[in-house]
Amino acid sequence: MASITFGILILISLIELIRFLNQTNRELGNFLLSIKHGDLMNYYPARVSEKTFKGLSQAFNEVIELYKKTKIDREIQYQYLQNVINHINLAVICYKDNGVIALINQPARTMLGIKNPVSVEQFRSIDIKIHEALTEIVPGKNRLVKTILHGEVQNLAVFCTSFKLQETSYRLVSLQNINNELEEQELESWQKLIRVLTHEIMNSVTPVSSLSSAVNEMLTDNSGKRIPLSRLGSDDIDDLYRSLETIEDRSKWLLEFLGSYKNLTRLPKPDFQQVNVPDLLNRTRELMDKECRRNSVKLQLEVEDSNLSLCADDKMIQQVIINLIANAIDALKRRRNKIIILKAFVAEGKNYIHVTDNGPGIDEEHADKIFIPFFTTKKKGSGIGLSLARQIMRIHKGTIRYQSFKGQGTTFILEF
Repeated sequence: MASITFGILILISLIELIRFLNQTNRELGNFLLSIKHGDLMNYYPARVSEKTFKGLSQAFNEVIELYKKTKIDREIQYQYLQNVINHINLAVICYKDNGVIALINQPARTMLGIKNPVSVEQFRSIDIKIHEALTEIVPGKNRLVKTILHGEVQNLAVFCTSFKLQETSYRLVSLQNINNELEEQELESWQKLIRVLTHEIMNSVTPVSSLSSAVNEMLTDNSGKRIPLSRLGSDDIDDLYRSLETIEDRSKWLLEFLGSYKNLTRLPKPDFQQVNVPDLLNRTRELMDKECRRNSVKLQLEVEDSNLSLCADDKMIQQVIINLIANAIDALKRRRNKIIILKAFVAEGKNYIHVTDNGPGIDEEHADKIFIPFFTTKKKGSGIGLSLARQIMRIHKGTIRYQSFKGQGTTFILEF
C-alpha cells in the first residue's frame, strides 16, 4: 500500500509539474509575443498559490509598463517632430538610401502636389528635375533647381545632409522657393548698377556739356552769329584746343566704358582643360613680377601639392588672378612692407586659390559694392575687374569671396 500510494503521489506531482511548466511557458511566450507585436494590454496577475513565481509575474508587468511608457514617449516625440517640421515654411523630405521615404512634411506635399509618397521614384512623374536633384545631390552641398510647378516658374534652393540611425543611412533634403529673394536681389543689383552707371556717365557728360557750351560762347557773338577764327586771340585759340582735347578724351573714355560693359556681358565660351595649378601660378607670377618690383611688392607663392590640378580655362583663371594681384598692388601703395601671397591647396574635396595682401583692408561702406560692375575706388579704375572675376568663376561652377580685416589685409578666395 505504501509503495502504491507513493507511486500515485509521484504521478500526481509529475502531472502537476508538467501543467505548471506548460502554463508558465505559455505566459512567457505570450509575454514575448506581446513585446514583439507591441500589444501592451496584457496583464499577468500574481499566483498566490505559487509564491515562488510571484516575482516573475511582477517583473512581467513592470516590463510591460516600462515598454508602454517608452512607446508613448516615442509617439509623443514623433508627433512633436511632425508638428515642428509641418510648422516651418520649408519643404523637408527624409528618405533612406534605397529611396524609401521615412518622413515628408506638409509644405513638401503642397509644393509637389502629392499626399503620401512612399518612394522618391514617385517624384519622377511630377518633375524630373526635382527627382534628379534628390537622387544626385551630394550631402553637404547646395543646388539650385529652376523648374515649373503648378504652372509657375520656381527657383528651388536644394540642400542635403546625411546621417545614420541603427545602421540605416538616411538623407534629409530641404527645398525652398527663393523666387522672392532672387527678385529682390536682382532689383537691388539693378538699382546699384544704374546708380554706378549714372554716376560714371554724368561725370563724363557734365564736363563735356560744360566745355561745349564754353566753346560755343567763344565762337558766337552777342547777336548769335559765328565769329571767324581769325578774330580770336592766341589765348582763346589755346583754350579752344584744350577744350576740344578734353572733350575728345572724355568721349573716348565714355566709349571705352561702354565697350567694357559690352565685354562684361559677352564672355567667350571657356575652353576647359586640365590645368596644373602650380604651373599656372608660376606663370602668373612671372607676368606680374615687373609690376610688383616697380611698386616694391614682394610676391610669394605657397603650394602644398606640386601635382594640384583642376579642370578650367587656363587663360580665364589667369585673368582673374592677375586682376586680384593688380587690385592688391593698388591697395598696398601706402604700405611699407608690401607682401602678396598666392596660395593653392585642397580642403574637403575642393580646390582653393587664395590671393592675400597685407594692406589696409576693405572699408565697410564698400563691402557690399565691390562686385558691382563699374564700381571702383581707384581714380583710373574701370570697375569691371571683380565683376568679371565673379562671372568667370560662375562659368567654372565655382565661387569668389573675400575675407578682410581692417588694418590687417584682405584675402580673396577662389573656390572650385
